[in-house]
Amino acid sequence: MNDEHLKHILTKRAEQEIPETMDIREKLLNRLDIPGKLNLRPGLRMNRRWSALVAVLILVSATAAYALRQALIQPDPGLQKMLVENQVVQIDQTQPVSAEYNIEPLQDVSITLDYAYADSNRVAAAYQVTGTAAAGTAVQVYSNPTLVDADERSYPWLPNSFQQITETQAGTAGELFTLNGLMSFDASGVDNAPDTLHLKLRIDMAFTTAETRSEDQYLMMGAGETTFEFEVPFNPGRTITVGQSAPAGDLTVEVQKVVIAPSLTRVDLCLSSSTPFAVDQWLSWESPVTLDVNGERILTDLAAGFTGLKGEPLHADSPCRALNVPDALTEHLGQWVLTLDRFENKEAGITLPGPWTFTFDVN
Repeated sequence: MNDEHLKHILTKRAEQEIPETMDIREKLLNRLDIPGKLNLRPGLRMNRRWSALVAVLILVSATAAYALRQALIQPDPGLQKMLVENQVVQIDQTQPVSAEYNIEPLQDVSITLDYAYADSNRVAAAYQVTGTAAAGTAVQVYSNPTLVDADERSYPWLPNSFQQITETQAGTAGELFTLNGLMSFDASGVDNAPDTLHLKLRIDMAFTTAETRSEDQYLMMGAGETTFEFEVPFNPGRTITVGQSAPAGDLTVEVQKVVIAPSLTRVDLCLSSSTPFAVDQWLSWESPVTLDVNGERILTDLAAGFTGLKGEPLHADSPCRALNVPDALTEHLGQWVLTLDRFENKEAGITLPGPWTFTFDVN
């Protein structure tokens, strides 16, 4: 994932959590676009990816999240069903964080890979970070997960899928902190439907303290990393060739195929013109999706976001792209009437009215 995608995803998460009365987004984004503005302490190295992570995640308050270890995370409906149906793989592997530098005042930092799940549209991983800090540190910790497979193929983040929440409490050894994280990665680039994916999940850690935040709110200290290697069964889902076009206004949408996997449905489509989508906030386009199956309403205005095709990054002028519908739809067989109600970009204040409707059979 490039820095622009990372910045967009983290900024969008932050904007959802920042109160309306604390409007510092413009200043923050300007800061992100200026390299070299992040202050680092001697001996610490931080690349531009972490710079983006620093500036945004410091502003993120605790989000509702779900993990098997704690009933706090609330994933999207598709992943929620995989958890309820016990289709995830419980891993429970704990490793210490390896730090290249002295990370005082943190001690005994370790990460547990809780569970993982994979199908043809996503790989999801949940993890928990624990450790201690000296009393009075007021530590805040942050994580940056990245995923590759045995062939070193990278799996981009799925937009708006990153959740992490940190809890801190006083203990006899100082401040005890716990971070729960949940991330979904784009698996659409996986070919040949393997039975199993051999994966490596790297989690980089960083932290701030009351002292560092008082010196510079954008200052973050690297806290090390660890990498998990594991296997997870791969569900190829079902691919439906659609090949239908629908016009609305000045825009025609062609749905080439629909990939229905247990946790998420992907709609591969092409636009007659990508020009309306090439705005400054081009990563923020969504479409509310409505689905009827055999005349029964299944989904109403479920927000679906865009990614690139076959695991490739999305670009502003991409005429063909994937629309990800984050719900479990494999059990709904029969005649589908899939409606893209409109395309909207709330950050840019633009709406392209539809609807675009497609009818096809799923057997």
